[in-house]
Amino acid sequence: MPKRPARTTWMLAAFAALPVVVPARAERIGVSVTGVDKPLQAAVRDNLTISRYAGRNDVSETQARVLADDAAKEARAALRPYGYYNAQADSKLAENGGAWQVQLHVTPGPATK
Repeated sequence: MPKRPARTTWMLAAFAALPVVVPARAERIGVSVTGVDKPLQAAVRDNLTISRYAGRNDVSETQARVLADDAAKEARAALRPYGYYNAQADSKLAENGGAWQVQLHVTPGPATK
């Protein structure tokens, strides 16, 4: 009979030596909105998917990146009911002290009347 236990032991040792990749995880996620006045900030913030994640403690780096990218698109859409059809928005994601922070800068452009 072949010596399988030695082979199995060698394979287990090889797998144990592989580095373990753990995705970056911060405790919380928050967003700051700049470039528009307070009523429009509230309108933007109320329409962001990221706002629904604010109370969670399990946001991964991948989730944070997707939420940050979506925030720019959602901000533009949130301003349309207020007549801002050419709004621009960009987001930046940073990790600060175990928390993800999305900085969302919005340029509303001219309002259509």
